[in-house]
Amino acid sequence: MATNVLAAEASPTETTGVELRATLDSLLSEHYALAVDSMMKIYDEDGAAEAAIAALDENAADMEPVIASVYGEEGGAAFVEIFDKHNTGTDDYAAAVRDGDDAMKEEALDEIQSFVDDMGAFLGTATEGNLAEDGATAALREHEDFVQNTFDLYVEGDYVAAYTSY
Repeated sequence: MATNVLAAEASPTETTGVELRATLDSLLSEHYALAVDSMMKIYDEDGAAEAAIAALDENAADMEPVIASVYGEEGGAAFVEIFDKHNTGTDDYAAAVRDGDDAMKEEALDEIQSFVDDMGAFLGTATEGNLAEDGATAALREHEDFVQNTFDLYVEGDYVAAYTSY
């Protein structure tokens, strides 16, 4: 996955809102697919798990210039720092479920909730309240629940429901 050249090189005045939304929508949609894929591969102890994790991390890195084009370099860096915590949490959750480690599972869920809270606060602040923190937090929590539910269905062996959810 290559960084979107348009987003990486454009300033906020050179990138239209439509282009920005389309780029971010594409990256976030890809994030969902990569997150579920990496969790399944971690759980299955698939040899491609490390590559899936790397792709998920690269996807987060690809978001930095897009976010920075709107909120500056510091905003882009802050976004990715918070976002990386989320990727680690979902990977840890998958490993904990695989290993039957309830303590690690709870720690991963706490890490994911920390991401939800921190990213909700970031988005509320970065948008100067145009995206309310509570609304951002609720949408992020819904996303995390959706990812976890898809993965949990997969773990339960209900592949039809997991892939339907996916």
